[in-house]
Amino acid sequence: AGTLPKEVPSYVSMFINLFDSVNSNVTYHIYDSYNNEFPPNLRSDEIYLITGSNSSIYEEKGWIKNLLSFIRGAFSMKIPLVGIDFGHLAIAYALGGKVASAEKGWGTGIRESRIVDPVARRHFSANQLILHYNDDDQVTQLPRCAVRFATSDFCKNEGVILNRHILTLQVHPEYTNAYLHHLILNHSTDESKEIKEKALNSIYLYKGCTMGQKAARWIMDLTKSVDPKSYLNRRYKFSFF
Repeated sequence: AGTLPKEVPSYVSMFINLFDSVNSNVTYHIYDSYNNEFPPNLRSDEIYLITGSNSSIYEEKGWIKNLLSFIRGAFSMKIPLVGIDFGHLAIAYALGGKVASAEKGWGTGIRESRIVDPVARRHFSANQLILHYNDDDQVTQLPRCAVRFATSDFCKNEGVILNRHILTLQVHPEYTNAYLHHLILNHSTDESKEIKEKALNSIYLYKGCTMGQKAARWIMDLTKSVDPKSYLNRRYKFSFF
């Protein structure tokens, strides 16, 4: 909570605002995975989203081990699963991929990625994805079942699809320019002045051009491919970790 500006009540609230801006017929449930709270049962008509985190996937913590076990179970049951930043790393790591510190170091700001998968191209115009980022760990080797759909010069495996029911992103569709601006000015203590200036310039350059809503629409389409009947009632259910 210490990284949040006053106008953002919680980190998850940014996801809720994003999905509500695309479809108002959504229900939400929040699980406190830090305290080992996970759903007792998994449903194919719900989307389970693992958010960003201040923790590292390498840390030997019980809740991280339990989260990795949850991911493997959801994968085996073909449950719609989404990973953002830490969630992106956790899903890849849980399913046999490799994660390491980025060769180019910490990166923050707004960056443009290239869409390289034909399925993804139906969701993003001009074969590009423009979103906020704030990371230093990256997926260096994909799980065997994974397909890269977005890539950039900074991050090779920017966006990944696994068996068409799991979608992960290194970047942040939920971020707003104001939130990232707050992070850069108030909490980016380890970054150089050059990195901060470059990040602030990217916010100005791409002002109003980020594609969070397009990413959200694709995320919502996950239930359509897994459980067509549940999609027809047009009510979406999200669980956050």
